[in-house]
Amino acid sequence: MKNLLLLSPILALFALGCSKSKLLQEKIAEHPNYYQQWFDEHKNENGEIPLDLTDKWADFDKKTFQDPERSAGETVINKVTNLAADGVHGGRTRAILVSSLDSNLVFVGSVSGGLWRSQDGGNSWTPINDHASSLSVTCITENPFNPKEIYFGTGEVRGAAQPPGNGIFKSEDGGLTFNRLASTAVNDFRFCNYIRHSLVDSSTVWIGTSTALFFTKNSGKTWSKSSLSGSISGIISFPDSSMMASVIGKSIYKSAKGEKTPFVVIPDSVSSFPKASLGRILIENCKSFPNVVYAFFTSNSSASYTGETDRGVFRSNNGGLSWTRPFKDTIRVGSSYQAYCQMLGVSAYDTNYVVVGAVNARFSKSGGKTWASCSPGHADNHTYAHVGNAGNFFYGNDGGIYKNNWATITTTPKDKSKGYTSSQYYAGNFGPTGLTCLGGTQDNGTWRYVNGVLTKINGGDGAYSHISQQNPLQAYYSTQNGATYRRDNYVTNTGTTTISPKIAVAEGVSFINEHQINYADGKQLYYRSNKGIWRTIDRGSTWARLNKSEIAGITAVGVSEEVNPSVYVCGANVFYRIDSAATCQDSLVLTNLASKMPATIKGSVFGNVSFHPNDPSVMYVGFSTVSTQSRVWRVNHVNTDTLKWENLGANLPKELSVYQVQAHPDAADSVFFAATTFGLYVTTNGGTTWEKELRVPNVPIFEMKLRKSDKQLFLFTHGRGVWNIELQNLNNVSPVKNVALEQNWTLSPNPVTQRLMIDSDFDVKSAQVFDLNGREILSFQNEKQLDVSNLTSGFYVLRIYSEKGFFAMKKFVKE
Repeated sequence: MKNLLLLSPILALFALGCSKSKLLQEKIAEHPNYYQQWFDEHKNENGEIPLDLTDKWADFDKKTFQDPERSAGETVINKVTNLAADGVHGGRTRAILVSSLDSNLVFVGSVSGGLWRSQDGGNSWTPINDHASSLSVTCITENPFNPKEIYFGTGEVRGAAQPPGNGIFKSEDGGLTFNRLASTAVNDFRFCNYIRHSLVDSSTVWIGTSTALFFTKNSGKTWSKSSLSGSISGIISFPDSSMMASVIGKSIYKSAKGEKTPFVVIPDSVSSFPKASLGRILIENCKSFPNVVYAFFTSNSSASYTGETDRGVFRSNNGGLSWTRPFKDTIRVGSSYQAYCQMLGVSAYDTNYVVVGAVNARFSKSGGKTWASCSPGHADNHTYAHVGNAGNFFYGNDGGIYKNNWATITTTPKDKSKGYTSSQYYAGNFGPTGLTCLGGTQDNGTWRYVNGVLTKINGGDGAYSHISQQNPLQAYYSTQNGATYRRDNYVTNTGTTTISPKIAVAEGVSFINEHQINYADGKQLYYRSNKGIWRTIDRGSTWARLNKSEIAGITAVGVSEEVNPSVYVCGANVFYRIDSAATCQDSLVLTNLASKMPATIKGSVFGNVSFHPNDPSVMYVGFSTVSTQSRVWRVNHVNTDTLKWENLGANLPKELSVYQVQAHPDAADSVFFAATTFGLYVTTNGGTTWEKELRVPNVPIFEMKLRKSDKQLFLFTHGRGVWNIELQNLNNVSPVKNVALEQNWTLSPNPVTQRLMIDSDFDVKSAQVFDLNGREILSFQNEKQLDVSNLTSGFYVLRIYSEKGFFAMKKFVKE
């Protein structure tokens, strides 16, 4: 990402004036590259992203989950595996909390992978709730009077590639479980920037959102808006009950008695703050000496300081009554997009120790008078948190979480992201055999997974990636802005050749620009530009554009699995077919299929397309555009002029973006999988009903590839790494038939607190309770009243066996 952004001026910081129910396009902009692409591919017919999307999807899941007649993936999925679960595969991190009760208890918030907990100081990690209504965690705080009371906010306003957040969540058991505060289920709390607990009142919490500074005086039951409006970028609570807050593009404000008095701007007479061209303003103080405060100003324009946006680090020794700027020059922590990534940290015990960051990082041990470089472990830094009393601290950045010490700050920090699987994939593909795949991630490069080993093979922003099915060592991968490469042996990282079609790149490309491989011939690639579709049949040595007239607005490319395939060029109101694409001439006149599209999907943006496992005339389409119309379709006879569209997604949650649809190779007319912006959905009855597959988190799945030879699905998620799904062999088994389910039995109560009751007209020989990772938690013999009181809150699967050996499965919730 940095290579591109160093060249690009940042857009003006956005004014975040929300309407009552919509996120308007004017709010884009602190991170204009992929987010702009994401927004354009998702916005509804009014050019907006509705704010209440996650509420609707979570409500749908709750209703279908509690329907005893539903059966999600248990009958068609054999095994679900997170391929990077034990690897070092961190992603963008904006929130860190080290418990004041135990410095080994650490919480980190991934912007699209949810909240995670470590009980050993960051050596291992566990996700807290994969099925929270929002996995976009942006800020976290604890109650200093009762540290078992923890709050976190959701909704990333900077650089987001997921829907708006879903308010504030609270834990009363030390972070084991969290519940969304009902009082924050409103649009004011869709983008939570910063959260702090009062130091003088056990029931008062402050939250800075994209629109204003709010507070609660009753532990979250109700909230009030303070006198401070704007997008809040920092909050400090002082022991004398005063409060300080900063507002993006404005200044720093203080209230003498918190919620009891209005916030007023720190007056010019006591500050030398910059007044114009302001961007984000971070503020932090020293825990042991709270009146020592630092402020880090940035600009909203790259014109200042020849590409650097640092507007100065300021220090106050009296709680903000007066300020100095110890260092008059530019500190230089990176390129011109601190609006997206900016960090300020102050030692908890030494007022002279301060660190600032953006792309890079610099530190001072002289109270800001002099600065030196330090390595935060990864670029694009967002947050800092001290650990214990020995000078240790964490960085949170686009690479995950890193640990260092003030005594060794110039050395490389320790990567503590092992098991914190929060990497954000844009796309990927599989190898011809085994659990082998290759994929590109946000700001973490391109990764391969071979024989259980996860390895990074290239830097930058990884994008589309492919492995030849005929030559399993040969791979293709790309980075931001369409740069594309061939590697003749991607396992040994040898034989790298740049193959980007220069003319196509000159036509303009997307930030994450698609190219697709032909599974039947790994020498063929099809690459989109802003003006058309380009083909290579010699591994990228030469390229030709296949459309004579320009085609704008391409968002997806489909390639049938044939040596001389049909290629489909898709976008909003764009749908063309190219016959015999491997041998056709570049003067070809394309077959325009747009007029054959149903009126209800006109203008919708195509996600990735796929094909029937055994019939290239059948295409499956998901649409990323937010709409109340169906987002899942099958196109029959797509290789003819008499194609027919068939709606498969009427029962999916409304306004849910669908990125890709795949059909089970053994039941391609009835069993489908939909990769969505809210996890994986499954239907076993041809799309009549859909249900969430609970072994996969509620995470955006930007690409899902099917290897039909051995029935393996590969999910490339934007926030939780790569997942593999081993499909069941259905050749001899009906995918929707379960013998025990045909008999009369129910499960109650659901949700349950103590005992789970099985009411059936057959004897239950045995029963097992599994968690969503497939681990057996409890087992019972010849019982219909199951004591589940010791289970922690969450989702579980119950499997029972009858005397005849038939089994059935149902899901339940433990409260």
